[in-house]
Formats: sequence, structure tokens, C-alpha cells
Amino acid sequence: MCAHHDSKAEGGYHMTGVAWTILVMGVSLAIIFLMWAFFGYIGPKFSEEVMLEQQAQLREQYGFPPAEKITAQQAQTPPSLRHLNGSAGQATAATNASSSGAAATAAEAG
Repeated sequence: MCAHHDSKAEGGYHMTGVAWTILVMGVSLAIIFLMWAFFGYIGPKFSEEVMLEQQAQLREQYGFPPAEKITAQQAQTPPSLRHLNGSAGQATAATNASSSGAAATAAEAG
């Protein structure tokens, strides 16, 4: 049997699975669009607020001190570099210098 046979007994039902698949995908996309229209765009700000609220509740529940407030400048610096002596810019410059020095040493050795 080949896929191109034209038997009258089947009546063209060999595409039924594809049709159902396309129909399910179309209905799913319509449902997603309707939910987006109903709820609207939530965005990452909502997720950030929920996460901060959950962290505060867990810290209180387990007896940890409240999380320290960080500024926007500190938020751009990795936590491992925040407590180094000097500003975040100096820490970044020192990190860049040490990595470029390591690259130069590796190039000399090679």
C-alpha cells in the first residue's frame, strides 16, 4: 500500500489525524490569546514582587534576619564582589585586570 492510493472505500480519511492536530493547535492558541486578553500582560515586575514577599515570609518563619536592602548600583554587582574593599567599579576593574593578566601569562607559556 502506498500513501497515494485513491480507493473510494476510505473516502479521504487518511488526513483526519493531521486535521485534528491542526484544529487542536488552533483552539489552544485561541485559548492562550483569550487568557492573555482577559488577564493582561503581567510582566516581570509581578514575579519580582512575589519572590520578595515569599523570601520575607520565609526569613520570618525560620528566624533569619531581614534581607539587607541593596541599591540599584549594588544590584548590578555580583554578590561575591559586593563586600570587597572599595567600590564595585574598582572590584570589576581588578577582576578584569587579573583575568587579562592570566590570559597574557597563558599566551607567554604557550
